[in-house]
Amino acid sequence: MEYRDSNYKMANIVELDDGFFGSPDVGGKRGRGTSKMKVIIGISLTDEGKPQFAKMEVV
Repeated sequence: MEYRDSNYKMANIVELDDGFFGSPDVGGKRGRGTSKMKVIIGISLTDEGKPQFAKMEVV
């Protein structure tokens, strides 16, 4: 999979966002500062604004 991903380059318009993975904590903290895994998501868009490639990475 890593070899295949290296064939694609993020170009044109790239949108980035972050998110968290983990089970919900009852009464726990939400968002940044939690013990959940943080993930950065990048999506490359075409000139028409349609999604072309996506990449996710745990940080």
